[in-house]
Amino acid sequence: MVELVCGLEQRKKIEAIPLSNDITINSRIPDMSTNILEQVIRELDSTPFPFSMQLDESTDISQCSQLLVFVRYIYSGTSKEEFLFCQPLLKTTRAIDVLRNSFLVELNTIDDSDLVKDELIDLRSKEMARHDFQTKNLIEFWCSLTMAYPRVVSRAMEFLIPFATTYLCESGFSTMVTIKTKARNRLDIKDDMCVALSNTVPDFKAILQSKQQQMSDYKLYLTIRK
Repeated sequence: MVELVCGLEQRKKIEAIPLSNDITINSRIPDMSTNILEQVIRELDSTPFPFSMQLDESTDISQCSQLLVFVRYIYSGTSKEEFLFCQPLLKTTRAIDVLRNSFLVELNTIDDSDLVKDELIDLRSKEMARHDFQTKNLIEFWCSLTMAYPRVVSRAMEFLIPFATTYLCESGFSTMVTIKTKARNRLDIKDDMCVALSNTVPDFKAILQSKQQQMSDYKLYLTIRK
């Protein structure tokens, strides 16, 4: 009928549109969420440094406590902050403020047996390193020294990786309130939150390759007749 009214080209476009309610945008959100989580986990596994987690508990419109978890880690020479997951809780938890130490420390506060001290003495004697410390982003500065001063860099990352603010938790709560409204109080929001808050772009090519196009009834009829 579409071919008779609109032509062959339009009929082919109509045939490519999924007809089932189970494979619309609603079911694609979990696919994107899973793909994003897989990418983040791969990046966490590949980083040589420790990572930090920030947790926040918020109550949604249906009075359900939702745990939002964010991670901060080093990837490709810079710091990255990502949404990890959202999970309903039976109990509550609080976020913790974490302070960061400065690069410039007094050497006499470091034990002589600590191998970090030798590296730090050598590092502080480098004028170029001192210049870079003043001009570069702090994370980028330490990442650039990983090969030359591995112990110092590892120690520095222990203080730099923890979250400095609760901004992500606050923005996560705002997003949760927007997604789970009074009219949608029974919605399971974990996948929606992942897609909305993550900085990682879903690998749409991989998602599409894992799916099989559903034939329209007309196309299925023609296939059976052949």
